[in-house]
Amino acid sequence: MKYNIAFIDDEDKNIRKFKIIAEDDSDFNIVDIPFDEDINNFITNLASANLHAILIDFKLNRAKVRYTGSDLIDILDKMLPGFPTFLLTSYESDGEDNVYDVNKVYRKDDYFEGGDKAESFHKKIKKQIEHYLSLVKDNENELKALVQKAQRGGLNLEEEERLVELDDFIEKSSLSNYKTPRDLKKVTNQDRLQELIAKANDIIQRIEEE
Repeated sequence: MKYNIAFIDDEDKNIRKFKIIAEDDSDFNIVDIPFDEDINNFITNLASANLHAILIDFKLNRAKVRYTGSDLIDILDKMLPGFPTFLLTSYESDGEDNVYDVNKVYRKDDYFEGGDKAESFHKKIKKQIEHYLSLVKDNENELKALVQKAQRGGLNLEEEERLVELDDFIEKSSLSNYKTPRDLKKVTNQDRLQELIAKANDIIQRIEEE
């Protein structure tokens, strides 16, 4: 299985350097994501690109860009909990000061040297991807089990809320094809119906058979 990864940088020369090194690893498929100066458009494009990992340069130099690579990672981490994101920077202290997880920060110059340093970073990327794929699979299996239990006779309040939570996670993850049956978008407990419908309102319309 090839892993789809993207490197976000506003300088074409850095993207070319990245591709030369990353394409030497047969496990990677490099996906081109057009740079967008509007952070909302950019986030939407990234989240819908069927990627397994995203690497982002810390300092974006275009005059009209009002955000940093750290800003992108912060938003992506909130949208896609656990998804592999990495911040590449010329100065590690910049990244560490702006990203809550210092394990996401890597020196860009070290990577661009290639060789053992790049290979070591590739292993780190793959490990994070594998961890995330495992998380997606575990959540998918838990969601399927709740769906089956609901179809047999119903869920309690805690289970209903967990079903909505898991469904939200799976829906946001472009790495899962599982869809919750439409009828289970409606909870069975009337006391919690309105609250849970409010939480699930934005996902009710997109259900299809597994």
